[in-house]
Amino acid sequence: MMRLLYWGGLAAAATALLTSCRTDVKVAEKEQDLVIDGSVQAKLAPLLKDYAPAKPLRSTDELREIDNKGNLGRLIYYERKVAYAPLESGLWGIHGIGGFTSNDSRGSSQALSLCGLATLISASAGKIHGDATVAVPIGRTFLPFAIQSSIDYGRRSKVRDFEASTPDVCRPSPGQQFSLRVESELTVTVSGTFGTSRVSAMSEELACKVAGELKPADGYLPAVGGQALVTACERRVNGRNKAVLEYVFLPSAGFYVLLKEASDVETVKVRYREVTVAQ
Repeated sequence: MMRLLYWGGLAAAATALLTSCRTDVKVAEKEQDLVIDGSVQAKLAPLLKDYAPAKPLRSTDELREIDNKGNLGRLIYYERKVAYAPLESGLWGIHGIGGFTSNDSRGSSQALSLCGLATLISASAGKIHGDATVAVPIGRTFLPFAIQSSIDYGRRSKVRDFEASTPDVCRPSPGQQFSLRVESELTVTVSGTFGTSRVSAMSEELACKVAGELKPADGYLPAVGGQALVTACERRVNGRNKAVLEYVFLPSAGFYVLLKEASDVETVKVRYREVTVAQ
């Protein structure tokens, strides 16, 4: 089996993150939950053969600007610190913690990723404090109405099937196009008065196109150096919920770093305040 050597690989980085940022959420606890099925491992093997990044990512400090139509034009911001660890399997262990700048909502996540582009296993948990204003119809007039709430949530996903159009997903060439499909089992748990737990199947399809030429990575990420390939992807979940994503691929790190994600209802822009790589 391709066991997730995640706990040891990220122990030091995760400890540093948890020390510097207050969090009380719990994520994956059972090792057996973090193992990929043999049939999926076989499909991943060609993509991971000879995959050995020269300068892997170590950590990022990011600020996400979120423009959601439900917020009536008000931008909200989410600060996040992330630690990355390349594993012996060729996959990546990723541990992130963060919170909104406007309230006490916070969360923590762990993931097993294929070079930053496809999440194979993930577990996240957190607390959301809502303080929003919505338009409520009163007769023929819409009046602003404040809503406050506090919800604990948990989300887990695990890959059940995987397909890729090329084995070069994690080492793309300029101008290349490729696609991915990830079939997962998703479990979402929400606590509170109307708490619920739901298990469902999720199909994620990704169609990507790599830019035709390399550009300096410093134009996208601070103090990284080297070259980068801008990569545009279109994602559909369960055949709908279209989103357009913009990544920058770092050949030396062998990793796709998200810059922007846009859908019909929400646009998220990611600004990286600090990025560290292995030297």
